[in-house]
Amino acid sequence: LKQVTKLIEGNLAQSARDSLAEDASLPFMNQVTDILRLHEIDLVRIEPGMRRNYADYVATPYTLEVETSYKSLVNFLNDMEKSNRLATVDRLDLNSTVKRVQALAKEGKFEKRPMTITLSTLTLIKHK
Repeated sequence: LKQVTKLIEGNLAQSARDSLAEDASLPFMNQVTDILRLHEIDLVRIEPGMRRNYADYVATPYTLEVETSYKSLVNFLNDMEKSNRLATVDRLDLNSTVKRVQALAKEGKFEKRPMTITLSTLTLIKHK
């Protein structure tokens, strides 16, 4: 229960204009890239999107283009789930065309597949 309380408090903003709810969070992107590096996932591109305001929270999307094995993907998602930031995986696209997989194999990346992960951070808004 203490961990849940800590997680909520760490993702609670005073208003939608709070820095925690900003469009692109550099600390979050650094955290994501650290986790990717830990699992030897090659980051091709990371792109923050426009935040979406809801009544009780703000969702800020990020699109990650990566090259990874399925095992590393699962480990990455597991670590994201354990992180101090509330996040959801909105979409996962496997971009494995024959040409792309062959190109990765020529580079010695036999298990890696190109994927696009769209995830969103969730920032809870405190109501007065």
